[in-house]
Amino acid sequence: MSYSTWVEFDFQGDEIVPRESVLACARNHLEAAKCYAVDAILEDFRKSLDENGARFAVYPDDVDLMAKAIASHFPKLTVGFRAVGEEFHDVWLRIYSGESVPFYSRPF
Repeated sequence: MSYSTWVEFDFQGDEIVPRESVLACARNHLEAAKCYAVDAILEDFRKSLDENGARFAVYPDDVDLMAKAIASHFPKLTVGFRAVGEEFHDVWLRIYSGESVPFYSRPF
């Protein structure tokens, strides 16, 4: 499992959710989960949204749970992401829609 992961996010759905609302939801999740370096993670998240991808210096589970929390908070919004870690086989993707997981692939 990788500590440095390239992550691209994709948001789709019938509901238009302001970017700041998504970022606030991510912050609430990270703080409730007692993640370290919340501001740094959010900066990587902003960069990923702005530049269609960014390198996150966190465990993949942290990104995964953050995306799941956003999808749960905004049930009409589909949250997808794909990530590539440091190892060749460390490629994974998830799609969350509300509480369901319509698609996932994973090395972990």
